[in-house]
Amino acid sequence: MSTNPFAGEFGPRIEDKRVGFGQRLVAAIIDTLAGAVFTLVLAFVLMQYNVQPVGTMPEMLEGVEELSLLFGGQSELMQNIRDMLPAAILAGIISAIAYSLIEGLSGASPGKRVMGITVAHADGK
Repeated sequence: MSTNPFAGEFGPRIEDKRVGFGQRLVAAIIDTLAGAVFTLVLAFVLMQYNVQPVGTMPEMLEGVEELSLLFGGQSELMQNIRDMLPAAILAGIISAIAYSLIEGLSGASPGKRVMGITVAHADGK
């Protein structure tokens, strides 16, 4: 039984308009890929501005490097990771905020928008 009071007997039932798991999964995959690409590009842009660690992060990075070297990690690789990590963390934070704002203000994530999925209440509004 439809809970849409405006559909009448001729309108489609809300249950018939629901989106299945497959379409939601594709939308989630699109969101994940778009978010990852955005975060990576932003991290590389921030690296060009030489974002430096603040607070206790330098000590944590030294601890991670020492632990990695204990288990046979390469010093050059760890130096690259140390240089990239602050920019990557900042890019991740910016991406999470941007995604939340996009979905919150527009009512749909980019993946839902591409898939044509709209979010509605139980009454269809």
